[in-house]
Amino acid sequence: MNARTRFETAMLAWLNSRFASRGVVITPDTPLFARGVIDSLGILELIAWTEVNTGQIVPDESIRMDNFGTVARIAQMFVREDAYANV
Repeated sequence: MNARTRFETAMLAWLNSRFASRGVVITPDTPLFARGVIDSLGILELIAWTEVNTGQIVPDESIRMDNFGTVARIAQMFVREDAYANV
């Protein structure tokens, strides 16, 4: 399993336990904001979780809705194949 897949798996487990409504399953391509999974306060948790689990700070200029729209996009933007080892 590559680094992005490991990251996505861990993030999905966290999101589904923390944010998913009953009967809803968040997938790598679920629109996190359009579906109301993440709100304006939840984004702070999402950014913090991403930083902890990638071992890098998310630069302010990268904090945009399009970069955090789906789990797949977050992994694409912030997981370096050679550096991710926390999950």
